[in-house]
Amino acid sequence: MVLVVFASVTWVILALFMMLPNKLDKQDNTFFFMVLILLNCNGSWIFIEEMKAIKLASPLPANFSFLLFRTIIPYSIMLCQNIWLSSVSWQQKSIMTITVYTFLTVMEWVGLQFSVYEFEKWHLVYSVVFYIFLQIATFVLYKWYQHAACKEE
Repeated sequence: MVLVVFASVTWVILALFMMLPNKLDKQDNTFFFMVLILLNCNGSWIFIEEMKAIKLASPLPANFSFLLFRTIIPYSIMLCQNIWLSSVSWQQKSIMTITVYTFLTVMEWVGLQFSVYEFEKWHLVYSVVFYIFLQIATFVLYKWYQHAACKEE
């Protein structure tokens, strides 16, 4: 059941990412996605293996569900960034940001309820802080990328 839930949510997020208008082109989105997936994988490794803060379940469907959830995170952050760049008002930007963080926190809670992982020395608030870190890293990287592209021209 848990694999179906996470696979369906991943499919919906990917469909939203492809259907909504993107401010960035495919090369930019690919670059930012690769950086986000790198940060996300390294963060997961540190939290799970090094700090022993999160314990993964051993059944195979639960592990696949965890991997799918770790794929949802970068796409959600990229979706948020594209909407941030295309929206004009702060209300739209803050509603989108709160919606993405709430969605990711709810998905993390669903993973806890289905015993995909257990929090040993971790809390949902730490996850939200990690998502905020990823969002800030994406915006800083975007500004750096934009500055580098302007220098090139």
